[in-house]
Amino acid sequence: MRYKVIGWDAPYMAYFPVREDLTASVDRAVIEELKRTGYCFGGDTHDFYAPVLNDGTVASYSWRGWGRVMAMARDEYDGGYGYISYYMTELIPEELVKLPTLDYDESKIESVEARRENHAVEVDGKTLADVRAGLNRLEFTVAADDERYDYIDTGDYLTLSDGRESVTAEVIDFSVNVSFMPIDEADGEPDPDYGGFVVVKNPAPTAPPKPQRRTAKFVFYIKII
Repeated sequence: MRYKVIGWDAPYMAYFPVREDLTASVDRAVIEELKRTGYCFGGDTHDFYAPVLNDGTVASYSWRGWGRVMAMARDEYDGGYGYISYYMTELIPEELVKLPTLDYDESKIESVEARRENHAVEVDGKTLADVRAGLNRLEFTVAADDERYDYIDTGDYLTLSDGRESVTAEVIDFSVNVSFMPIDEADGEPDPDYGGFVVVKNPAPTAPPKPQRRTAKFVFYIKII
Protein backbone atom coordinates (compact mmCIF):
# COMPACT_ATOMS: atom_id res chain seq x y z
CA MET A 1 0.00 0.00 0.00
CA ARG A 2 1.18 3.48 -0.80
CA TYR A 3 0.36 5.52 2.28
CA LYS A 4 0.76 9.29 2.66
CA VAL A 5 0.51 11.54 5.69
CA ILE A 6 -2.35 14.01 5.20
CA GLY A 7 -2.15 15.76 8.57
CA TRP A 8 -1.76 15.33 12.32
CA ASP A 9 -4.13 14.63 15.19
CA ALA A 10 -4.02 13.69 18.87
CA PRO A 11 -4.62 9.91 19.20
CA TYR A 12 -6.63 10.21 22.43
CA MET A 13 -9.16 12.53 20.76
CA ALA A 14 -8.77 11.52 17.11
CA TYR A 15 -11.73 11.81 14.78
CA PHE A 16 -10.36 8.88 12.75
CA PRO A 17 -9.78 5.34 14.05
CA VAL A 18 -6.35 4.75 15.58
CA ARG A 19 -4.34 1.95 13.96
CA GLU A 20 -1.61 0.02 15.74
CA ASP A 21 -0.81 -2.47 12.93
CA LEU A 22 2.08 -0.33 11.77
CA THR A 23 3.62 -1.97 8.72
CA ALA A 24 6.77 -1.02 6.82
CA SER A 25 4.55 0.82 4.32
CA VAL A 26 3.18 3.02 7.12
CA ASP A 27 6.71 3.61 8.42
CA ARG A 28 7.80 4.67 4.92
CA ALA A 29 5.04 7.30 4.69
CA VAL A 30 5.75 8.70 8.15
CA ILE A 31 9.50 8.84 7.56
CA GLU A 32 9.01 10.60 4.23
CA GLU A 33 6.81 13.21 5.95
CA LEU A 34 9.29 13.74 8.78
CA LYS A 35 12.10 14.24 6.27
CA ARG A 36 10.00 16.63 4.18
CA THR A 37 8.81 18.80 7.06
CA GLY A 38 11.68 18.57 9.54
CA TYR A 39 9.29 17.76 12.38
CA CYS A 40 11.28 16.44 15.32
CA PHE A 41 9.95 15.30 18.71
CA GLY A 42 10.05 12.33 21.05
CA GLY A 43 7.80 9.37 21.72
CA ASP A 44 6.16 10.98 24.74
CA THR A 45 5.09 14.00 22.67
CA HIS A 46 3.87 11.66 19.92
CA ASP A 47 1.07 10.73 22.33
CA PHE A 48 -0.37 14.16 21.42
CA TYR A 49 0.83 14.46 17.80
CA ALA A 50 0.22 11.48 15.51
CA PRO A 51 0.16 11.30 11.70
CA VAL A 52 -3.16 10.95 9.90
CA LEU A 53 -2.86 8.67 6.87
CA ASN A 54 -4.59 8.74 3.51
CA ASP A 55 -6.64 5.65 4.40
CA GLY A 56 -8.43 7.61 7.12
CA THR A 57 -6.57 6.21 10.12
CA VAL A 58 -4.20 7.65 12.72
CA ALA A 59 -0.80 5.93 13.15
CA SER A 60 -0.13 5.51 16.86
CA TYR A 61 3.33 4.20 17.85
CA SER A 62 4.80 3.22 21.19
CA TRP A 63 7.45 5.62 22.54
CA ARG A 64 10.14 3.23 21.36
CA GLY A 65 8.47 2.77 17.97
CA TRP A 66 8.25 6.51 17.44
CA GLY A 67 11.89 6.91 18.46
CA ARG A 68 12.80 4.34 15.81
CA VAL A 69 11.01 6.06 12.91
CA MET A 70 12.26 9.45 14.12
CA ALA A 71 15.85 8.16 14.13
CA MET A 72 15.34 6.60 10.68
CA ALA A 73 14.01 9.89 9.33
CA ARG A 74 17.16 11.61 10.57
CA ASP A 75 19.43 8.83 9.26
CA GLU A 76 20.59 7.92 12.76
CA TYR A 77 19.06 4.47 13.22
CA ASP A 78 21.58 1.64 13.47
CA GLY A 79 19.12 -1.19 14.01
CA GLY A 80 19.88 -1.36 17.74
CA TYR A 81 19.29 1.32 20.35
CA GLY A 82 19.24 4.23 17.91
CA TYR A 83 15.66 4.96 18.94
CA ILE A 84 16.71 6.08 22.42
CA SER A 85 17.72 9.61 21.33
CA TYR A 86 14.10 10.24 20.35
CA TYR A 87 12.40 8.22 23.07
CA MET A 88 11.43 11.45 24.89
CA THR A 89 11.44 15.04 23.65
CA GLU A 90 13.61 16.17 26.58
CA LEU A 91 16.44 14.04 25.15
CA ILE A 92 16.45 16.07 21.90
CA PRO A 93 18.41 19.34 21.66
CA GLU A 94 15.89 22.15 22.02
CA GLU A 95 16.92 23.81 18.76
CA LEU A 96 15.96 20.65 16.83
CA VAL A 97 12.46 20.25 18.27
CA LYS A 98 9.71 21.11 15.79
CA LEU A 99 6.04 20.23 16.26
CA PRO A 100 3.31 19.95 13.63
CA THR A 101 -0.04 21.71 13.69
CA LEU A 102 -3.01 19.53 14.63
CA ASP A 103 -4.85 19.64 11.34
CA TYR A 104 -5.57 17.36 8.36
CA ASP A 105 -7.05 17.48 4.87
CA GLU A 106 -9.91 14.98 4.80
CA SER A 107 -10.28 15.44 1.03
CA LYS A 108 -6.96 13.58 0.56
CA ILE A 109 -8.30 10.27 1.90
CA GLU A 110 -8.03 7.71 -0.91
CA SER A 111 -9.70 4.42 -1.76
CA VAL A 112 -7.94 1.07 -1.53
CA GLU A 113 -7.71 1.01 -5.33
CA ALA A 114 -5.85 4.33 -5.35
CA ARG A 115 -3.41 3.20 -2.65
CA ARG A 116 -2.86 -0.35 -3.86
CA GLU A 117 0.56 -1.39 -5.20
CA ASN A 118 1.37 -4.28 -7.54
CA HIS A 119 4.55 -6.16 -6.61
CA ALA A 120 6.44 -8.48 -8.96
CA VAL A 121 7.54 -11.62 -7.09
CA GLU A 122 9.71 -14.38 -8.55
CA VAL A 123 8.71 -17.97 -7.74
CA ASP A 124 9.63 -21.34 -9.18
CA GLY A 125 7.45 -23.28 -11.58
CA LYS A 126 6.15 -25.67 -8.94
CA THR A 127 5.03 -22.85 -6.65
CA LEU A 128 3.27 -21.13 -9.53
CA ALA A 129 1.47 -24.36 -10.43
CA ASP A 130 0.51 -24.90 -6.78
CA VAL A 131 -0.96 -21.39 -6.57
CA ARG A 132 -3.05 -22.07 -9.65
CA ALA A 133 -4.19 -25.32 -8.02
CA GLY A 134 -5.34 -23.52 -4.87
CA LEU A 135 -2.26 -22.84 -2.72
CA ASN A 136 -3.10 -19.74 -0.67
CA ARG A 137 -0.01 -19.41 1.56
CA LEU A 138 3.41 -18.24 0.39
CA GLU A 139 6.48 -18.19 2.62
CA PHE A 140 9.79 -16.44 1.99
CA THR A 141 12.84 -16.23 4.27
CA VAL A 142 15.46 -13.61 3.41
CA ALA A 143 18.22 -11.64 5.10
CA ALA A 144 16.68 -8.95 7.31
CA ASP A 145 18.26 -6.17 5.25
CA ASP A 146 16.73 -7.55 2.03
CA GLU A 147 13.82 -5.19 1.34
CA ARG A 148 12.16 -7.00 -1.56
CA TYR A 149 9.07 -8.00 0.50
CA ASP A 150 9.05 -5.18 3.07
CA TYR A 151 6.41 -3.00 1.45
CA ILE A 152 3.92 -5.71 0.51
CA ASP A 153 0.75 -5.00 2.46
CA THR A 154 -2.74 -6.39 2.90
CA GLY A 155 -4.79 -5.46 -0.16
CA ASP A 156 -1.79 -5.23 -2.48
CA TYR A 157 -1.48 -7.35 -5.63
CA LEU A 158 1.33 -9.82 -6.29
CA THR A 159 2.31 -10.72 -9.84
CA LEU A 160 3.87 -14.15 -9.34
CA SER A 161 6.16 -15.24 -12.17
CA ASP A 162 8.51 -18.13 -12.90
CA GLY A 163 10.05 -16.25 -15.83
CA ARG A 164 7.72 -17.81 -18.39
CA GLU A 165 4.22 -17.55 -16.99
CA SER A 166 2.59 -15.42 -14.33
CA VAL A 167 -0.51 -15.13 -12.19
CA THR A 168 -1.85 -12.21 -10.16
CA ALA A 169 -3.11 -12.60 -6.60
CA GLU A 170 -4.36 -10.29 -3.86
CA VAL A 171 -2.75 -10.31 -0.41
CA ILE A 172 -5.49 -11.10 2.12
CA ASP A 173 -3.23 -11.09 5.18
CA PHE A 174 0.44 -11.42 6.02
CA SER A 175 2.92 -11.77 8.86
CA VAL A 176 6.63 -11.13 9.26
CA ASN A 177 8.97 -12.48 11.92
CA VAL A 178 12.58 -11.36 12.34
CA SER A 179 14.98 -13.72 14.10
CA PHE A 180 18.52 -15.03 14.09
CA MET A 181 19.28 -18.19 12.11
CA PRO A 182 22.52 -20.16 11.86
CA ILE A 183 24.22 -19.98 8.48
CA ASP A 184 25.21 -23.16 6.68
CA GLU A 185 28.93 -22.56 6.27
CA ALA A 186 29.00 -24.66 3.10
CA ASP A 187 26.94 -22.19 1.06
CA GLY A 188 26.54 -19.15 3.30
CA GLU A 189 22.75 -19.51 3.37
CA PRO A 190 20.45 -19.74 6.41
CA ASP A 191 20.27 -23.30 7.72
CA PRO A 192 16.53 -24.24 7.72
CA ASP A 193 17.09 -27.31 9.90
CA TYR A 194 17.24 -25.13 12.98
CA GLY A 195 14.04 -23.12 12.55
CA GLY A 196 15.56 -19.82 13.54
CA PHE A 197 17.09 -21.06 16.81
CA VAL A 198 20.79 -20.46 17.46
CA VAL A 199 22.22 -23.94 18.04
CA VAL A 200 25.42 -25.86 17.35
CA LYS A 201 25.35 -29.21 15.54
CA ASN A 202 28.27 -30.52 17.58
CA PRO A 203 27.60 -29.57 21.22
CA ALA A 204 31.14 -30.41 22.35
CA PRO A 205 32.53 -27.71 24.70
CA THR A 206 35.22 -26.80 22.21
CA ALA A 207 32.87 -26.45 19.24
CA PRO A 208 32.68 -22.84 18.00
CA PRO A 209 29.19 -21.35 17.58
CA LYS A 210 27.77 -21.34 14.08
CA PRO A 211 27.79 -18.02 12.23
CA GLN A 212 24.44 -16.25 12.53
CA ARG A 213 22.39 -14.09 10.23
CA ARG A 214 19.43 -11.89 11.08
CA THR A 215 16.60 -13.13 8.88
CA ALA A 216 13.03 -12.10 8.10
CA LYS A 217 10.32 -14.69 7.45
CA PHE A 218 7.37 -13.38 5.43
CA VAL A 219 4.11 -15.33 5.17
CA PHE A 220 1.49 -14.07 2.69
CA TYR A 221 -2.06 -15.38 2.47
CA ILE A 222 -3.38 -14.81 -1.03
CA LYS A 223 -6.24 -15.36 -3.43
CA ILE A 224 -6.04 -15.33 -7.23
CA ILE A 225 -7.87 -12.46 -8.88
